[in-house]
Amino acid sequence: MTSISLKPKALKNVIRSIPLDHPCLEGHFPNAPIIPAALTNECVHEELRACFDDTRISGVSKLKFIAPLLPDMEFEIQIYANKNGSVPVSIRQGDKLCFSGLFHLL
Repeated sequence: MTSISLKPKALKNVIRSIPLDHPCLEGHFPNAPIIPAALTNECVHEELRACFDDTRISGVSKLKFIAPLLPDMEFEIQIYANKNGSVPVSIRQGDKLCFSGLFHLL
């Protein structure tokens, strides 16, 4: 009997981390720092540009910040196959899903 995987295979998996001394973490939040949404989005945009040459991101839909990303800990950006100009992306820190979204490319 053949097993069927319901989880799509990622096109690209990238391990990243943001150091605790990153300038954008100052004051975000004292004694309990988390990676700001703007920096999370920038990490995703960098990886999409590296994965899909000569493309621009035209929009984002279904964007969810599910759990905070913590500095000084690795997180994995998972980029899935481009379907009709839309690319599903998720970020996990360990077993925890922290971020998901659908990025639209031109």
